[in-house]
Amino acid sequence: MPDSIIIYKDNKKNLITAFLKVREYQKQLLIHYANDFSKYSGAANSRHIESVFNSVPAQLTRTQCGKSKKFKFKNVISNGFRTYEDLANPIDWLAKTGLIFKINIVEHPSIPLLSGIIHNSFKLFFFDVGLLGSAVGLEPNEIMLYDYGRYKGYFAENFILQELASYNCTDIVSWAGRTSEVEFLLQNNGEIIPVEVKAGTNTKAKSLQAYIAKYQPESSVKFTGKKYGYDKKNTFSFPLYMVSVFMKRYNLL
Repeated sequence: MPDSIIIYKDNKKNLITAFLKVREYQKQLLIHYANDFSKYSGAANSRHIESVFNSVPAQLTRTQCGKSKKFKFKNVISNGFRTYEDLANPIDWLAKTGLIFKINIVEHPSIPLLSGIIHNSFKLFFFDVGLLGSAVGLEPNEIMLYDYGRYKGYFAENFILQELASYNCTDIVSWAGRTSEVEFLLQNNGEIIPVEVKAGTNTKAKSLQAYIAKYQPESSVKFTGKKYGYDKKNTFSFPLYMVSVFMKRYNLL
């Protein structure tokens, strides 16, 4: 969001003021998006599109707390809409406009990655982590203290996905085993790269270890709140802000 950056830079002498002004702009932007839904999709469709768009933060929370590994369709619009077929059009509309990312979940990863997707099993993310913060009412002081509460995990996931997408890394899926889940799988030169995302400094990644034990990838990656590292199991650890270094390391640019 270029305008958000400009507003922040113009007011950065007082960080709280800068954050508050950016938040006000982001709130207005979300209202404009909602108004545009009806302009470009019709009044009837726009209500469903807005309902799906507004449900994304809550859906992300459910996946983080373990209540669900995928998007749940029931009650997103109303009791009459319970299946993927009921919501496929608004979901696809939002994905095609670039307002959300739709990441399919696979149970048995193979090359090419997208061949193993299940169309009604996926997670949705916002296209901009700043707007995500605005949508859930994240306060500026919480950001400055790095205290995102229950939101921390999915903010980190959304941030990493947004960064990957900015480098045109689009063939991305998520893996879900019986009791494990790896946030993202990427494909590169015939290799599948599992990517685990940890928001804090506790970098134990049981799900990633379960994936490694089952599929034995050539290497794996963790994005965490800690510094760069590497272990004997060919797992590279990158700070959350070093997506560009990861892209260069794997020749994905």
